Amino acid sequence: MLLVCAVMAAAGTARADELAPPPGKVYAGLAGANPAGWWTRAAGKHPPVLQQFVEWGGRSDWAFRRAAAARSRPMLSISTGTLAHEQITPRAIALGDGDSYLLRLNTQIAQFGPTYVRIMPEMNGNWNPYCAYSANGRSRGASHSTANFRRAWKRSVLIMRGGPVTRIDHELHRLGLPAVRGRQADDTLPEVPVSFLWVPQTAGNPKTAANSAQAYWPGDKYVDWVGTDFYSKFPNYRDLETFYRHFHTKPVVFGEWALWGSDSAAFVARLFAWAHHHPRVQMMIYNHGNRPDGPYVLRRYPHAAREIRKLVRTSRFVAFTPEFARDTSATPITPPRQGIDTTAGKVTGSVLVRAADGTTTPLTPGSAVPMGTLLDTRHGSVQLFAAVGRKPKDTIFGFFSQGLFTPGQARSSAVVSVLLARPDSCPAKARARASALATVSVNTVRVRERHAKARKKRKPRGGFHTIGGYSSAAALGTDWLTTEACDSTTTVVRQGIVAVHDLVTGQTVTLHAGGRYEAHR
Repeated sequence: MLLVCAVMAAAGTARADELAPPPGKVYAGLAGANPAGWWTRAAGKHPPVLQQFVEWGGRSDWAFRRAAAARSRPMLSISTGTLAHEQITPRAIALGDGDSYLLRLNTQIAQFGPTYVRIMPEMNGNWNPYCAYSANGRSRGASHSTANFRRAWKRSVLIMRGGPVTRIDHELHRLGLPAVRGRQADDTLPEVPVSFLWVPQTAGNPKTAANSAQAYWPGDKYVDWVGTDFYSKFPNYRDLETFYRHFHTKPVVFGEWALWGSDSAAFVARLFAWAHHHPRVQMMIYNHGNRPDGPYVLRRYPHAAREIRKLVRTSRFVAFTPEFARDTSATPITPPRQGIDTTAGKVTGSVLVRAADGTTTPLTPGSAVPMGTLLDTRHGSVQLFAAVGRKPKDTIFGFFSQGLFTPGQARSSAVVSVLLARPDSCPAKARARASALATVSVNTVRVRERHAKARKKRKPRGGFHTIGGYSSAAALGTDWLTTEACDSTTTVVRQGIVAVHDLVTGQTVTLHAGGRYEAHR
C-alpha cells in the first residue's frame, strides 16, 4: 500500500519510536477486519493500533500492510487454530517445531517496524486449543500443560526479539530447550521493536486454581504488558480489580473490549472511569470483529458510540503512534527542486530505487529522487519532500509505503503526480490483485497573518495526485485509498473530500468520507 501525507513544510524533527504511549496517555485501538474508518467515524478519533487475528504458520504480511495503510501500529493476536483444527501444540512450539514461523515474524517486524504481539491469548479459556484444560476440568495432556505453555511462550519471545543466535541458544539451553532451528550459531537475527502482551482471562474457564492466570505466567522478563479481554455481556469488575493488583509491575492493556448484546452507554462510562482510576491502563483495543454484521460492530450501538466519542476525543487518548504522527514542522535535509526531483526524508524498513535496467539500490535519507524514478516501498516506507513553488515554504511532503510508484511533476506545476504501478501480469479476463495501493492524505494548515490577530485555515498550495489506469484522484481534504487492478481503478475516501476524475468517461465525481468510486476500462 502507498501511504501519503502531504503538508506545508516548517522547521523541526520527529521524535523517536516507542511502544508505550506518552506518560498519562492511552492508545484506544481497534481489532478485527472491519474497516478502520468505521471506528474513526463512530468514535471520532483515528485508531493508533490495529489488531488482526492470525493463525500459527499462516501468512501475516497482510496484517502489517493493512495496519500501514491505516497509519496504525500493528498488533498480531496469534492463535494455534481451533479445537477441531489445531496447527501446533504448546509442547511442539517449545521444542522448536514452530521456529520457522517465529523467524518469519522476526523478519517481518524488522521490515515493518514497531509491533505488538499477543501470543495465544485467553490461554486459560477452554475454547482455545492451547488451554491446558477442557470445559469439564479434565487435563488435555502433557502436550498442552501449563508448563509447556510457559516454555512455548519463552521460546517465542526469545526468537522474535532477535539478536545473536548464540545468545538465544544459550538462553534456550538454560531453560532446557533445544537450539534455534534453521539458523547457524554464528547467525544474528534482527533485534526488532516488538512488545509482548500476555492476555489471559481474569478468571479461568474452568475456574480452578490449576487453570488460573497465574498458572500460565511465563515470568517478568518475557512479558512487556499484561491485560485481559472485557465485554459488556460479562462485566466482572471484582476479578478485574484482583487481576490488576496481582500483576502490578507492567502496563495494562484491554486486548479486546466491546459492546455485546445491548446498547449500554453506562458500560462504556464505567469501563473508561475504571481505566482512568487505574493509571497503568495504557491501551484499550475495541474488537470490531471480522464481519460487517457481527455482534460487536459499533454502529449497532448508537448510544454507546456517542459515549465513546465523548470520552476518546479528549487529549488523554492519542490518535497516532510516533512513527505515524504527522509532523507538520518537518524540513527536508536537502531542498527538492520543482519539476526535477524529490528529496527523501525519514526511511523505515527497506525502500528500493529501481533503475531502468532493473537493478535496485537502497534509498537513504537525504537522497535526491529524480522525477520518473520507480520506487519500491513494499517492505518499508519513505517520507518524500517536493517543491510546489519557488519559496521555501512551498514544500509538501508525503509518507509512502506498501507499493510501487513513480513520482512526476512538470517544471512549473504545483501538483506532484503519483503514478501507480500496474500488476506485472494481468490476465485478459480474470481480475488481478493490485500490485500497488495508495493512501493519500493532504492536510489543511493554519497560517498566521502578518498584520492580523486572527488565524485563517487554508489548503496548502499544490499536493499529491494519484493516477491509475482508469481514474485519477486529487485531494480537497485528507485521506483516500486508490487501488489499481487490471481492469479498474478504485478510489475509497476515508476522511475529507476527494475529487475523482474518470479517465474513461470523462466524468468528475466528488467523494466524501465513506464514498467509493470504481472506474472500469
